Parts: sequence; C-alpha cells; structure tokens
Amino acid sequence: MLLVAAPVHAQTSDVLSPGGVVSLAADQSPTLRAALLERRRASQLVLSEEARYTFVLGMDASLDIGDTPSLTQVGVAQSYHEQVVLGAQLSRAFEWGMSMQLRVAGARQFRRAILLATIPTPIAIGPGYSFDVTLGVTQSLLRNGWERNGLAQLRQARVELDAATASRNRAASELVRDALSAYWELWYARQALEVDVEARRVAATQHADANARRELGSVAPADVLSFARQLAAMEETVAAAEGELRVRQLELARVIGGERSTALSPHDEAPTLPAPRDADVIAIAIERSPELFELQMQVRSAEEAERTAGAALEPRLDLSGELGLHGMGYDDAGEPFAQVGRFAAVTGMVSLEFEMPLDDAQRRAQMERASLAVEVAERRLEAARDRVRAEAATLLDRASVARRRLALADETVRIAEELARAEQERFELGASTPTVVLEAQSELRNAQLRRLRAMIDLVSADLQIAHTTGELLDDVALDD
Repeated sequence: MLLVAAPVHAQTSDVLSPGGVVSLAADQSPTLRAALLERRRASQLVLSEEARYTFVLGMDASLDIGDTPSLTQVGVAQSYHEQVVLGAQLSRAFEWGMSMQLRVAGARQFRRAILLATIPTPIAIGPGYSFDVTLGVTQSLLRNGWERNGLAQLRQARVELDAATASRNRAASELVRDALSAYWELWYARQALEVDVEARRVAATQHADANARRELGSVAPADVLSFARQLAAMEETVAAAEGELRVRQLELARVIGGERSTALSPHDEAPTLPAPRDADVIAIAIERSPELFELQMQVRSAEEAERTAGAALEPRLDLSGELGLHGMGYDDAGEPFAQVGRFAAVTGMVSLEFEMPLDDAQRRAQMERASLAVEVAERRLEAARDRVRAEAATLLDRASVARRRLALADETVRIAEELARAEQERFELGASTPTVVLEAQSELRNAQLRRLRAMIDLVSADLQIAHTTGELLDDVALDD
C-alpha cells in the first residue's frame, strides 16, 4: 500500500487511494480479524473431530507384596506373597459404532502359604509366570451404531466451518463496502469544501470590487452590503464544510480500525463511474449474496442437528465379543509365550446388552424441537431471499436515478456557469443588480454540489449492489 504525506488545512494527512483504504481496513479491522479467528477456531474443531477415531495406547504396572496373617490349629501363621504385573492396551473407537481393545499382560507371582491347617509350616509355591493376550470388540447395533451417530460431531463441525467461512465472507464484503463508502463520502466532503472555498473566494473578490466601485460612486452602499452578507454567509458555509470533512475523516478512520494520529485524505481523482447493470443482478444476488450464504449454512446446521435429534434416548443394543489366549509356566518364564504361540489355552465370550427408556416423550420432544429449528431457519432464509430480491431491485433503481441525476446536473452546471458569468458581466456594465448576480452564483454552487452528490450516490448504490452480489470479496485477500 502506498501512503503519501501531504499538508491539508495545516494538518498532517495520509493521502489514500481506494485500494489503499481497502488494504488498511483488511489489515486493521477488528471486526474482520474476529471473523477470521472464528473461522480458524472452527477449522481446528474439524481437525479435532477428524482425529477423534484414533488408536490409544495405555500401559500399566502393579506390584503387590506383603505378609498375610491367618489362623491355624496351633495359632497364627504368616503367609507371604508377591506379584508383579505389566500390561499394555491398544484401543480404538470407530465411526460406525465399534470399539476394540487389544490387551497384553504378563505377570510373575510367588507365594509361601499354609496349604493344610494341620501342617502350619508355610510351603513355597512358585515362582510362576503368566502371559495373556485378550481381544475385545463391541459393536453398537442400535443407538450408537453406524455412521449416523458416529460421525455426527464431525459433520456438525464441518457445517460450523462452512458457517464461519460464510460469516467471514460477509464481514469482509461489508468491510470493503463500508470502507469504500466512507472513502467516497470523504472525497465528496473535500470536493464540497473546495466548491465552498471557491465560492467564498469569488464572494470576497466581488465584495472588494464593490467597495472599490462604491468609493468611485458607481455602486450604492446597499449593494456593497449585499456582497458583504454573501461573503459572511460563505464564511459560515466553509466552516460547516470543514467540520463535515473532519467528521468524514473520523468515520473513515473508524471503519479502517487501528489508532491513527493523522487525518485521512482521499486522492483528487474522481471515482470511475460504474457501468449500467441489467436486471440479471437480482438473480446473481440471490445466488451469491454473502448474507444468504450464511443463512444457508444455518439451515444446514439445523438439518444436521435434526438428523441426530433424540439419538441418545433411542434403544441401545450392543453386541460384544472377547477372545483370549493364555499361557502359564512354573519357574519357567518362556513357557507362557510358547503356550500362547501354540494356542494351548483359548477362551471366548459373546454377549448382548439391551437398554431402552420406557417413556418416549423426551425423545419425541427433542425431535420435534429440532424439526421446528429447521423450519425456522428455512423461513428466515426465505424472508432474506425476498429482502435481497427487493433490495437489489431498489438499488438498481437508485443507481438508474443517480445516473440520470448526474447527466442532468452536468447540463445544469454548464448552464449555471454561463449564467453566472453573464450576470457578472451585466452587473459590471450596470445592467444587473447584486441580488441577481448572487442568485446566479448560488445556483452555480448548488448545481456543482448536486452533481457531486449524484456522482457519489451512483457509486454508493453500485457498491451496495456489488456487496449484495458478492463481488466485493474479489477486492480483499482472505487468509485461511
């Protein structure tokens, strides 16, 4: 972006182009930054949900050691035991409602215990070694089964990402529209000030000339007062125009964002007048409007919520199975592994578990609530489409009227310039009055301001159309 410093009204000013204003706003606007951060947050939620179904490794170890007293026929005897267990488990949940656990555990145990009450002397048992491999699988057949519920949160996260993208696009388009509108309003305020300053200069020149001619006796004192009144009125007008310029500078600084220690000033170049648009704009607005796209994402979000409404209260039927391989050795650490390797000891288990609420009212209420939310979102989208359609038609009419006003104002300015020049010449020849001259000059000033106003109204209407059709998104770079 190019910033050129130049003194304007004895004040340091940043001279900006329309493109520079858009770049500054995109870099500094807190509103757009918040929308970008919200989209980034939504994208992280998607990544989190995509990583939900991953393998989880668990490891554990335990040591159990000590003496245990017991009663015998001859008194109290002490038994000693020690056991060390090392285990590891790999588990994963799947999106279709299945969970799997693979566990491997090894143990070493040793005991000195009293086996017969009549023989109170402890007998050593062990050391013994064991190794177990267990695979457990559970598949939900109803409530949590299949991808309808398993991927619900991922689908919802993706919808939220799309909604955040739509919100970001709308915020960016509104920012470009507001920044350019504020820029051209500031341009108009400065051009209007220049028109008023020129009118004040003419009034001052005429007042000085009338004073000089009064001293020569060719102009009556009352005529001099007329020019003095016009000069005083133009001084007031210039002061008001300078105040309006400062207001527009502050408004543009607000839209851009950030702290600014200098005034903002637009380039002298007039805006490039937009080409006339046809009625196809209405259909394009319905298809590409950032506002409608955001509402469409709200409908999708409500539909996704409806898809899984009441799922937590549906009947649950889980099918579980477990397969185990076991090995054990006495004073031989390698024997358990050999037994597992040749499937010497195998166990298996299959089970079914069913659960259902006896009252279905809560589930039906949740489903009805979700269905109503979808209908509300659809009605809001329908109302927004009608509004966008009407606004697009209204903006087309506003642009057409502004274009016609501009063409008529051009002709009015040309005529007013000739009339003001002719009345001034007639007054200098004594064939006109100060009142007529001042009226001609006032008409010229008003015509110039109307032309400027029509120009900015045309640009503003086209900016609003471009926002409605999503065209302004091409003017700002959006990071992901």
